[in-house]
Amino acid sequence: MISVNHSLQEISGIDDQQPGPSHQGHASVCLLCGCSILQRQSDRILRDNPMDLHQLMFTVIENRVAPRQVTETDKVCHPCWLHTQREACHTHDVNRPQSASEESYI
Repeated sequence: MISVNHSLQEISGIDDQQPGPSHQGHASVCLLCGCSILQRQSDRILRDNPMDLHQLMFTVIENRVAPRQVTETDKVCHPCWLHTQREACHTHDVNRPQSASEESYI
């Protein structure tokens, strides 16, 4: 494996000593599923938003990609955004205390 990586570096002219971002791979991919979002609807992950739902969604996404850190440039495809939104709403509903009128009597 080491020899293959070394051969690839020689072919591409990339040296281990050069700092900076990798020029290999795709830049416009969904953080959660990895699909290309170049020509798809995508949503930016909002970290600092006063809406509780967006904060819950950020927490769900952060837990899903841990230990990787979520950056300001990360995006998710719209289907993953909707799935995360449903999961955040479900988590919020489960954690929400029930009022006296919602309690069921056995």
